[in-house]
Amino acid sequence: MIHPLVQLPKISPVLTLFPEAKSPLEVYICEPTPFVQDNLQNMLPDWTLPTAWVAIILQKAQFSLCDRSNIVEQEKQRLRERFMRFGVEATFDLKEQGLLADLIDSRSGQPLFSHPGILHHDDVEVVSTLLGFQKGTGNCPCIFHPQWRDAVYPSVILSSAYPQTITEVITRVAHRFHWQIDGQ
Repeated sequence: MIHPLVQLPKISPVLTLFPEAKSPLEVYICEPTPFVQDNLQNMLPDWTLPTAWVAIILQKAQFSLCDRSNIVEQEKQRLRERFMRFGVEATFDLKEQGLLADLIDSRSGQPLFSHPGILHHDDVEVVSTLLGFQKGTGNCPCIFHPQWRDAVYPSVILSSAYPQTITEVITRVAHRFHWQIDGQ
């Protein structure tokens, strides 16, 4: 069901992964927002390349993530841990190819492997800007997905790799994790 107040994304996911049967994970690959392009050096001072691509990973949560409560924080932590395990593998695979890559800790807005800069990354803002999803106005920053409504956890990997390479790496890592890939 599509929520009537939620816009469809500006682009389609390049992959839909299924770590569990009813727990999809969508992958979008986009050029960075103008803010990230203009401030990449302030977020990732180690990076010397002028361009980066953004891999947005959206995970379906079991329930709304727009409020603050113990159960919501536990669900966020579960999804964050899944992203970290998966994202670390993908990031190292990209780095082994001589490419720049880092995942952003959605809790802190800081890169996991690079030296942090003076600016923090905002996953909710990036998803809203690049995919056109509305942001929630609750106690906690959240986004509204066309099908999942506000039961969505966003995460981001930044890389100097081209979209095709990022897609190939994410596909390989999904196979290693024994995740189902939509259409395969």
